[in-house]
Amino acid sequence: MNEVLKDYYNIDVITIISVSSSSYKIKAKQGSYFLKYVTSSSLENIINKLAMLHIDTFNYIIKNNWGYYVTSNDDISFILSNSIEEDNVDAKEIKMKMFINKIANLHSKSFFTLDVSKDFFIETFEFIENKLIDVSSYLEQLMEMIEKEDYKSPFEWMFVLNYGYLKSCMDKSYDYLQKFKTSCENKTSIRMVLAYLNFDYSHILVKKEKIISIENMVNAPPIYDIVDMIDKGYSNNFDLSSVLEQYHKVFPLQEYEKMWLLALLFIPKVNFNYYSDIDLIKQLIDILEYNKCIEKIESIITK
Repeated sequence: MNEVLKDYYNIDVITIISVSSSSYKIKAKQGSYFLKYVTSSSLENIINKLAMLHIDTFNYIIKNNWGYYVTSNDDISFILSNSIEEDNVDAKEIKMKMFINKIANLHSKSFFTLDVSKDFFIETFEFIENKLIDVSSYLEQLMEMIEKEDYKSPFEWMFVLNYGYLKSCMDKSYDYLQKFKTSCENKTSIRMVLAYLNFDYSHILVKKEKIISIENMVNAPPIYDIVDMIDKGYSNNFDLSSVLEQYHKVFPLQEYEKMWLLALLFIPKVNFNYYSDIDLIKQLIDILEYNKCIEKIESIITK
């Protein structure tokens, strides 16, 4: 790797420190760098598009001596950037607010319209329907198992008491799926954006006002970023719905996108891991609070 960095970047390496199986910190005579292995074949075009649109949200990727952002050598590809130290800001709400504003601006500057066939919508509908079938089957089987037991644990009683609410969330998802289908009856195109699709609080550097780790970025529907952010970034320590309202002010979702998003979000994230009863109760509480948050998001984006 030392010779590769010298050939492609004129960097004289002093030490290489492994951060993970795919990322490394490089200390060189010229400074400190961060190297990340990548697999996306479209990443070169994505980074060029970011540069063309003058989007400076993300850590700057260094071009190699041949003018490319992505360097390929011996069947591996990687990107190199200047190393940015973590800023030790732990407050998730502050990070989330910064992230959502940056992503809303990214979407508003990069969106375009893509023509799609009926097959695209059919496959999208089927994906949601299959998720609904899987979760519905899981809930029903768990309920049937609990009903057969003579003695019910505290978790099982709590599940029975909240079963109706979970089913009502499933019903809402199904209703929004039908509305999504109706709104797409005559559609032949959808909006696409540069989607980040790599949410992690450690990727958000508040003091530098930068987001790192762009290796998953692709052209995709905007709701994909929202779902990714909510699934990975949900916290009951702050009101995520008010944060998402800021996104909606910068980049309002179209009607079919709202229905699509809510059809996905209302499906309960049930997958109980059978440890102690206390653990199961905590998992159920998290699921219930998550779906209460989705109800708040629903009220914001449908008003």
